[in-house]
Amino acid sequence: MKRVLISLMLTCFVFSSAGCAAGAKTGGTPKYETEYENVTEAEYEDENLSFSLKLPEGWSYKKFEKDDLNSDIVGKMEIYPENDSDFKITINSLSQKIGICGTGVTIKDAEFENGLKAKVYYESFKNEGCTWVLFVFDACDGKLTAESIASDKLLKKYNNDITEIFSTLTVKEYEAQQKKPN
Repeated sequence: MKRVLISLMLTCFVFSSAGCAAGAKTGGTPKYETEYENVTEAEYEDENLSFSLKLPEGWSYKKFEKDDLNSDIVGKMEIYPENDSDFKITINSLSQKIGICGTGVTIKDAEFENGLKAKVYYESFKNEGCTWVLFVFDACDGKLTAESIASDKLLKKYNNDITEIFSTLTVKEYEAQQKKPN
């Protein structure tokens, strides 16, 4: 049942990654440190947290330095299918817990097979045929997020991959905190 619920939420998530992104305006593109292709495990570490996740065959990732356009972003990683430049998921390490507000945003709880929990915020833009989705992971007190904007077609195409990827996400700092005696 959890897998079905997560798949449904991820379906909304994938909608949020491509179709609307074409119209999004940004102040610039941050430079990435390194691009990794044909890998099975992606790892990230900064002063706030560290995490790793397993990528399916045909997926790659890029790690980015601090975002000069948003001082709350300490660093980020983009994961994406190598053969589809219209789809990506941005995983952000934040300096403080994220706050969300907005009319029309739906909130759901998600729990992945690995026990990791998240709040999922999403909003559909029916006229554009896409959805914005934000996962705020309980690990690291909400300082780890994953965000995307995608068309319905891409959401359906990558739904299973995204479910599998997030089911392998391990937040290393969070695990260490859980094991510390009180």
